[in-house]
Amino acid sequence: MQRVNPHFQLPDPRHYENFPVGSWLLPRNLRPAMAALYQFARYADDVADEGEIPNHLRLAELDALRCALLNLQADIHPIVSPLRQWSARFRREDLLALLEAFEFDVVSGQMTDEAQLEWYCQRSANPVGRLVLQLFAQAHPSRLAWSDAICTALQQINFLQDLGKDLRRARHYMPYATLSHHQLDTAGLLRSVEQGALNPEQRKFIASRAAKAQQLLDSGRPLIGSVPGRLSLELRAIVAGAQTVLDRLAASGFDPLLDNCRLRRRDAPRLLWNMMR
Repeated sequence: MQRVNPHFQLPDPRHYENFPVGSWLLPRNLRPAMAALYQFARYADDVADEGEIPNHLRLAELDALRCALLNLQADIHPIVSPLRQWSARFRREDLLALLEAFEFDVVSGQMTDEAQLEWYCQRSANPVGRLVLQLFAQAHPSRLAWSDAICTALQQINFLQDLGKDLRRARHYMPYATLSHHQLDTAGLLRSVEQGALNPEQRKFIASRAAKAQQLLDSGRPLIGSVPGRLSLELRAIVAGAQTVLDRLAASGFDPLLDNCRLRRRDAPRLLWNMMR
């Protein structure tokens, strides 16, 4: 029987996700494929992030996932094996792109400029949306462009939510060049993390990042009406969740240290309102 590398664990099904993919809204026959895709992405992300594990072991496990993807005919990794029966639907290049992003997290986790941030989103977030569209046979070029906009927005919203958490573990996803343009730096952000609140100039910067995420999210909204039935509902729920997080971030004065905007039951009315937009 295959076993996961003993240094790592299977994804916890209780792991918090603002923007889950593969809910009950999806057709029953496709839920196993979505579960396999989610487990792969979640596990690889956890390999890069979770626990006190040396980086060389993290990189070795990510490479083991890559080798398994490149040899799907062999039953050589318990996280990759469930994807084999769906391999005709998924572009392997998109699965491999996710691993590139996670390796970047292990080796660097430092964003130099907006171009590097775009490169990262093209690998960490956009492939997930593309894989979902492939699963539903909806991967038309225009839909892929809308999906990329939504997924990049989701990634950047996560960066805003996790600002304090990321800085504490030396992950700097706010590009240095952009911070410098706003006359800010990561050292100042770290001081604010220690104090538990951002200063006015830092909040203004976060507001500008939230506005950029909002623009991306809005530009991708046509995707919702371009796909059929349950997939459309799933996308509507995901976009509504992202919108609700942005709404809460604005209500906090654009300070994710005061409110990381994790969605809770009390957000249900706002979430439903955003789903009807």
